[in-house]
Amino acid sequence: MLKPNFIFNSFLDITPEFLRDNNIKALLLDVDNTLTYAHKTKKLRDGAEKWFSLMRENDISLIVLSNAKPKRARAFGESIGLAALGYSVTASDISDGELAEAKLRAEQNG
Repeated sequence: MLKPNFIFNSFLDITPEFLRDNNIKALLLDVDNTLTYAHKTKKLRDGAEKWFSLMRENDISLIVLSNAKPKRARAFGESIGLAALGYSVTASDISDGELAEAKLRAEQNG
């Protein structure tokens, strides 16, 4: 499970200086309500493309990692020039045993 070490109000608040000071060389970026304003839209937040350029100029790797279906995540990534991975699971994709195990782990991890 991925857990954040730092939390920002917006990805646009992350600066190359902050990343350099914290020895961070890559960022995993979510699509819905992070890079975009709403779920299932392709409209980037204002300033996103300028921020992407700033990160690239400072050798920061950017990767889209989304819970969207793989096809949608890849298409979105291609539209903004970033590598993208998507993985979406519905309840019908999970067995009862796997669901029970996931719930137990969540309870144990607080």
